[in-house]
Amino acid sequence: YVKGAREVIGRISGEYNIAEGETTEDRRFDLEGVRCVGACGLAPAMVVDGDIHGDVTAESVLKILEKYS
Repeated sequence: YVKGAREVIGRISGEYNIAEGETTEDRRFDLEGVRCVGACGLAPAMVVDGDIHGDVTAESVLKILEKYS
């Protein structure tokens, strides 16, 4: 997985107690690992509610997700 994406997924999994392919209990988030969101130059990238976030790290991902609560 590109540029630390595995660590980002691990951080989300641990914080929200979900695995890839699952949805949080409150149905706020789905966690899906994909190979491409069309933003290779920003890898690792994630999409939340249609917004693309690039250069995501295990340290920054939770702060990004807090904006969607």
